[in-house]
Amino acid sequence: MYLLLAMLHVITHENIFDKHYAYRYADGVDEFIENAKYWTPEQVAEITGINADYIRKTAAEFRDADGAALYMSTGVNMGPFGTLSYWLVQGLNFITGNIDRKGGLLLPRGVFDAVKLAEIIGLGGFDKHRTLVGKWHRVAGCFPSSTLAEEIEVEHPSKIRALFVSAGNPVHSLPNGQALEAALK
Repeated sequence: MYLLLAMLHVITHENIFDKHYAYRYADGVDEFIENAKYWTPEQVAEITGINADYIRKTAAEFRDADGAALYMSTGVNMGPFGTLSYWLVQGLNFITGNIDRKGGLLLPRGVFDAVKLAEIIGLGGFDKHRTLVGKWHRVAGCFPSSTLAEEIEVEHPSKIRALFVSAGNPVHSLPNGQALEAALK
């Protein structure tokens, strides 16, 4: 996470950075960039042991590459800063224009359309069912996992009263684990 913050700092705070690409496709670009304001390579070098000059070089090479991709999967994303790290990886790919471009992070169409398959087997695509709090859609038979704590704590006859978990710990793997831990009690 700290290395990613320092790379974001170098790319957006130490160099002239053209935000026009990012502005065309997203809101919140300035807020994303602001998060790295104080994470200089020198500060991060003290935490990570990675030389500040090497951090600058790595960030510049990533920024200037003719197609590059940061990738993260099982491991880092399951740690205490997994969500933030994943957010930083995707944000860095995005602001540098490396999403869905040759040499970058490609967004595959997949072997099949998962939402269409869910409709065919009776799970539905977007359907009429909504969460009790926030009124989020159910997609392919599933509600967003980030709503679980609220759906447990809401005062409503249909609130979640039981949860079966297999092969994971939702407190550690879902967003806002502290709220979920409190709700599970």
